[in-house]
Amino acid sequence: MPHRSTPQTADAEDAARRRAARLVHLHVVGMSPASYHDTQARLRASLSGAEVDWFDDVVDAAAETAACELNPSPWDDGGLPPVTDAELAAMIDAGVMEALEDEDAPRAAFGSGMRM
Repeated sequence: MPHRSTPQTADAEDAARRRAARLVHLHVVGMSPASYHDTQARLRASLSGAEVDWFDDVVDAAAETAACELNPSPWDDGGLPPVTDAELAAMIDAGVMEALEDEDAPRAAFGSGMRM
């Protein structure tokens, strides 16, 4: 997926990264983070080598999804209306849930965690 980041998509990309980090935090720790300003750094510090790489890929994919959805390809014929915030959030959630199925994903804090 080509990353079409622009100054107009920067806020949405940042929000997508935070949302993805929050979902991974819920999976790994078993509860929501107390604050969101340093969730990614604290979570990265608690993961092992392959898990850190996996986490970085997940938050980057979330940002790319936001950028691509908000700044579609020039070949898009405009047949679909712009994506809503709820639709974008659902896409981020689905991407993270799918990523949690990877073998490099960190283990769940309790039981099966959020894995399906």
